Amino acid sequence: ILLRPYYGKAWFNLGRLYLEQKKNEEAWSSFVKATQGDLDIPNAFDILGQVGLQLGKYEQAAIAFEETLRRSPGIDLPRTKFNLANAYFLTQRLDEARAIFKQISDQYPQDNQFSYNLAETMFMQGEYASAYEIFNKLTAFPDASPNAPMRAAQCIERQGDVKSAFAYVTEKLASTNSDKVINILRPEHSRLELAAHLKDSGGVLSAENVNYFLSKNGQDGVA
Repeated sequence: ILLRPYYGKAWFNLGRLYLEQKKNEEAWSSFVKATQGDLDIPNAFDILGQVGLQLGKYEQAAIAFEETLRRSPGIDLPRTKFNLANAYFLTQRLDEARAIFKQISDQYPQDNQFSYNLAETMFMQGEYASAYEIFNKLTAFPDASPNAPMRAAQCIERQGDVKSAFAYVTEKLASTNSDKVINILRPEHSRLELAAHLKDSGGVLSAENVNYFLSKNGQDGVA
């Protein structure tokens, strides 16, 4: 690099070395210089984007992934598209993120991560009924995100039916063997049970109610 400041491959390999040393900021800078030098290949931009996502440089990551795809005509890169959609999502470009998530989830229906992120985008856009359909479907797959049943219940709740959301979580807790799902759903179950009670009682909690809900959360009750 001292002899040839624009030697992209040297900058790229230095960036890889920094990644091995967990020096992600230094790796980022090296990959930027690699792509600005004479290593303007798709893989260099793709790795630049991945490091950008890790560092929270979402706008720069999006640009890097866009460049990867632009330089890869005729090549299907679903993971790069997925990362680009995530970068769009994280910069609130939800329509663009959704379009890509929809494309790749339709093309690769077996990849539950693609479908989950599509549903998350729908949820953020307030399309709770459509998001629910996907989240609920994903609960049938053991390799899907353990957050799927919680999100499905939240979709029901956001549509104004707290009781049904509570019943949904109750059913999922009874039917799952996944510790991850159970650990996510238990606090949600308690929260929705309280919300359903408050809705039925007009917002009134007796001392007995308070003791019950506190005891469920491992706290001392009131005297």
